[in-house]
Amino acid sequence: MQPKRYVLRPEFFGGILFDKERKNYFYVDDQTTIALQKVVDDYGKISFPQHYLQFLRSEGVISLASGGEVLFSGDVVNLKHRPEDFPSSPLRIHLAITYKCPLDCAHCFVRNYRSKRMEMDAVDFKKLIDRLVEIGTYEILVSGGEPFIRKDLCECLDYALAKGMIVKLFTNGLLLGEDQIRKLQGLRLNYLAIGFDGPNSISYSSIRGEKGRAVFNEVLRNIQRARKLLNIPVAIQIYMHKKKH
Repeated sequence: MQPKRYVLRPEFFGGILFDKERKNYFYVDDQTTIALQKVVDDYGKISFPQHYLQFLRSEGVISLASGGEVLFSGDVVNLKHRPEDFPSSPLRIHLAITYKCPLDCAHCFVRNYRSKRMEMDAVDFKKLIDRLVEIGTYEILVSGGEPFIRKDLCECLDYALAKGMIVKLFTNGLLLGEDQIRKLQGLRLNYLAIGFDGPNSISYSSIRGEKGRAVFNEVLRNIQRARKLLNIPVAIQIYMHKKKH
């Protein structure tokens, strides 16, 4: 069976429609939400102006069966608890997939957990992705620590992508060599952000730790190679700090 393109998540204001093909969320009104739910429950019994039905068909949201019944090209997320003043679940989550990192950045918020917390393995990661899909969360930002320390990183990313999720990866770029870039070329990653702070090794190391001075040029080459070889947005992420005197 061909995967369905859309996922509808009813909310207090109407609904959120996620398009797996275009990797985007759309907000729909209460009338549309109820009508699409009715299509699923009552097989094609909805009433809309003809021009609106044509618009939904042109966007691939609905189609017509051989008998003329309207079909919804998606699934409906049915949550038991639906708050009255905020969304029922997050649209995106930020996941630190590891606490380990070869650098010692001044802004790091996971350094205190490196020796205290267990990290989820690939099996647990996939269970988390399945649960997020169940509640209609279709965007995940993966970072660390440094995510490329994990040998199963691409396996985890590929699983989330196969579920139709938007997957964005954040890295310090140090381990983003040719082998890793080739692996990313085989995925359908949506976005890559690389932390790069300062125009020279001195300013870079003031944020990334003493080792930063030695690896500045290496990270810069990795950024240039990634932007050349990856057919996705590759952004530079900069952290600003107040200088201590």
